[in-house]
Amino acid sequence: MGDTLTQRDLLAATLSAVLAGAIITLFTWLAEAAESDLTRLFVALLIGFVLLAPSTNHSVVGFGEVLLAIWSDTSSADWLDLLRNTGVAVVGNLIGGVLLVAFVRSAQAQATQSGG
Repeated sequence: MGDTLTQRDLLAATLSAVLAGAIITLFTWLAEAAESDLTRLFVALLIGFVLLAPSTNHSVVGFGEVLLAIWSDTSSADWLDLLRNTGVAVVGNLIGGVLLVAFVRSAQAQATQSGG
């Protein structure tokens, strides 16, 4: 996994991080809306799968994956790759979360203005 994240070019890593940020933002909304602990658990497992299956670049998950790959010497990644990937992931995650919130709030405002 460490090589998967660190060998992406800047554009692919950034787009993956933006997607991961939007996914985590959606998770926070779904977890807050869930009425039972069992539903929250299901939502967490589902979002975890959605984050990990396509290897999205989430800052915390990616940091752990690359760090463990470096420590276990199972990757060609080094400390500079870890810093680069984490920086791209943090910025991309923030952008993804903010864009999703802005899009949803804009849609809500337009629906309110049109009487919907």
